[in-house]
Amino acid sequence: MVEMYVALELEPTAARDATTEILRALGEQREPYERALLSVGLRNVHLPMDGAITVPVAASVDPRPLRWECAIHIEAENHQEFFPTFEGTLTVTPNGHDACELWLQGSYTPPMGTFGATLNATVLRGAAESSLRAFLDWLAHEVRSAVEGRQSAGFDRQMHP
Repeated sequence: MVEMYVALELEPTAARDATTEILRALGEQREPYERALLSVGLRNVHLPMDGAITVPVAASVDPRPLRWECAIHIEAENHQEFFPTFEGTLTVTPNGHDACELWLQGSYTPPMGTFGATLNATVLRGAAESSLRAFLDWLAHEVRSAVEGRQSAGFDRQMHP
């Protein structure tokens, strides 16, 4: 089971709207999200060097707007039999008027049955969670940028009608 969050100092409704928009674009592979990647650091897979392994992914997203969440499924775009799949929800949880939390909850399934589960529990321990953490941090950055961009555009319109 995976459960992680990022705190956002953003108005919850604006964060929810931006999150839904970004996730829809990701699921539809619309610009600028047509080449989504998950990555894991080489040190996270116990290799003694810097760098990362990146895998192009496909995501299917099912927004549930009345519940402030989206169902999300992430899998490798190619060679799915070699990579874990993730099934879960991404939720925006209000935390007062000017703050919220972006939660990723669900589970991933290691590839290759029992052999993959053994690798996941030993050599690759923590790799899937690390890539999901990187995804959530990336999404939080995109949400912040989108909300702040809308706010500054609204401010400009008010200053220059």
